[in-house]
Amino acid sequence: MQSWQGYSKIKDVDQAVAEACAHFPEQPQLVFFFSESERFPAFTRALGQKFAGAQVIGASSFVSFSPAGASEYGLQVAALTGLQLATGVLRDISTYPLKYKGAVTAALQTLAPSRLTAANTCCFILNAAGSNGEELVLDTLAEALEGTAIPVCGGSASSPAILQGQVSLNGQVLEDSTVFAFLHLPQGRIHIQQENIFTPLGKEFTVTRADVVNRIIYELDGHKAADVLSRALKLAPSELPAAAALHPVGRVDGDSLFVSEIKSVNQDGSITTYCRTFNQTRLAVLKLADIAAVQARTLAAVHQQLAQVDFSLVVNCYSRTCMYQKLGIINAFARDLQGSLGNYLGLTSYGEQYHTFQCSLTMLIVSLGAAKI
Repeated sequence: MQSWQGYSKIKDVDQAVAEACAHFPEQPQLVFFFSESERFPAFTRALGQKFAGAQVIGASSFVSFSPAGASEYGLQVAALTGLQLATGVLRDISTYPLKYKGAVTAALQTLAPSRLTAANTCCFILNAAGSNGEELVLDTLAEALEGTAIPVCGGSASSPAILQGQVSLNGQVLEDSTVFAFLHLPQGRIHIQQENIFTPLGKEFTVTRADVVNRIIYELDGHKAADVLSRALKLAPSELPAAAALHPVGRVDGDSLFVSEIKSVNQDGSITTYCRTFNQTRLAVLKLADIAAVQARTLAAVHQQLAQVDFSLVVNCYSRTCMYQKLGIINAFARDLQGSLGNYLGLTSYGEQYHTFQCSLTMLIVSLGAAKI
């Protein structure tokens, strides 16, 4: 597999596309791009026209990442060849994407499903933001992919306006939709690495009353959620909203941890999160770990799985991006990714999707390369 990267901060859209894609092959198979939301529709049209023979997938991003660094303004784009792929769209993701399940199974059939494994294939998704429909999308994909081992991963588009963000496929901007792409390497390996910069504090509770659809947790162990978390953190209830940013909760699933950021602490003692939580779910209270040490372990884990990394897609949570900006480490973060991964393209996301879980405060790295013998 081969990949090419491009970047431009030129204001004129056509000139920016020309500069960013100057060294691309004329006929790539797949083009990924991220840009700021203001010019995203124009970039969608221009790239769809320029690469009419390719699959062109994009999302708006509050901050995009690439070997050129981290940027709130500009076009970040990559072209790929030497893989097999199939793309499609799930629509009405805020209400009933399940009726478009056939688009997933139809795309899957074009790739000879019997040859697809968790080691050589993934389903990468990009969601239009603001729908609260990520779990419905994941449920749809789980049903469509039942009986396969294909992992699902991806993120929701972002913009400076909270919970807004667009996606596109082949020159068309899509609303209330998810773009999915099956990526398959017949002779290679695909590895997905999840990174949590938060770790359990040693306090766990069971959700005993929740409004799943609206992502509200009313009770933990039979008591008001806000009171339980305040006691666990040894805080006054009035201090919990400010502390919540550094003390999210995590859903425990076997040896895995899926972080759920607290969106608000409500007057009735409930909490609202950015992810749905079911009754009887075990939740751990979390604390911030050593960010640099965690990232070093994350990147080392990628290379433990792959002998060679040809290209990576990075999905980084909006709140993590904002945290890294405040800490002054956002550029070092992007440099470290480039130093370890080489060619990569990164999105700031309003939610990260991994397997059947909607997460927040998470980074996902999807690396395409060669397996270790």
